[in-house]
Amino acid sequence: MSAILNNMAATEHQLRKALWMMRGWLLRCYLRLHGCRVGNKLKCKQWPTFRQVPNGNIRLGSSVTIGYRISLDVGREAILEIGNHVNLVQDLLISSGVQVVIGDYSGIGEYSSIRDGDHGYSSHSRIHDQVTTHDPIIIGSDVQISRGCLVTSGSRIDDGVIVGAGSVVTSRTKTIANGIYIGQPVKMIGKRP
Repeated sequence: MSAILNNMAATEHQLRKALWMMRGWLLRCYLRLHGCRVGNKLKCKQWPTFRQVPNGNIRLGSSVTIGYRISLDVGREAILEIGNHVNLVQDLLISSGVQVVIGDYSGIGEYSSIRDGDHGYSSHSRIHDQVTTHDPIIIGSDVQISRGCLVTSGSRIDDGVIVGAGSVVTSRTKTIANGIYIGQPVKMIGKRP
């Protein structure tokens, strides 16, 4: 009986992978129809939410995984560039008003937010009426952004960095390659061995 259940589980997993690849192919077609660049082997576990219709402003590398409940808010004049072998796990918002770049072999943990824009906060007018300012976000290769992180406008994260769960990365954060960071705002606590 155990062997039968194991075979059924393996078959179900293969069917899920096939479904994710089929959704990836459909997403690739959709994005290319809107002038975007998309590499091969896109895997899509659930169709992402596009807050704006893509307009040639999304670039996905090969072997990217789009997880569950991913929201992409890419302005008409903005760029979202995601490298090869990037894993967007689930429940993420990536908002690009100018530019967000995520390097190869990076992963973004669940419940994280990456936003290159900030509202003004002057007390002389309502926040809703103030101009949003944007500053590009550059995330290097082989970066792990763990669960529940916030990456704000102007952030630069070097290659190989690990950002611990619940952390906030700001434009004032200065990272070094292979550093391990945690906190609000993040501070370096070590280096990868």
